[in-house]
Amino acid sequence: MGFAHRYTGNGIAIGLDPWGHTACEEGNNSPENDDWWRGIDLHGIYAGFVKHVLDHHLLNYIEWLRLDSKNALRFLSETHGPFGVIHQDGNHSEEVSSWEVEAYAPLLLKGGFWVMDDTNWPTTQAAQKRIIEIGFKEVEDHKEWKLFQKL
Repeated sequence: MGFAHRYTGNGIAIGLDPWGHTACEEGNNSPENDDWWRGIDLHGIYAGFVKHVLDHHLLNYIEWLRLDSKNALRFLSETHGPFGVIHQDGNHSEEVSSWEVEAYAPLLLKGGFWVMDDTNWPTTQAAQKRIIEIGFKEVEDHKEWKLFQKL
């Protein structure tokens, strides 16, 4: 997204990620999911991300918050938005993914797009159902991710 904003010369991508294991394990997840996250070097991934942003001169086109979606909501709703695109690819537990749909949908412009990742996971099914119920239409289904548009 940062590259796209750099190319067009306008807009900014805002990323939310606490880069911490606690947020990855929030909600009801399979033991395999939690074990997988515990084995990931999130600090190393974060350092690589920052290096990538700097190496590609993207600081003018990307902001990031080391917060989970719940803690970032108030800040974003008061300082940014409305948004044209939301890409949901955080914690995929049913509780968190559904909460994010409810909480963040009002921040999206009418006609804006919501990208939902890992739509083939059982734990994201409730969030997918809810996004339709609250006024989105499914635009594309790529099996592992879907594109929705706010009506």
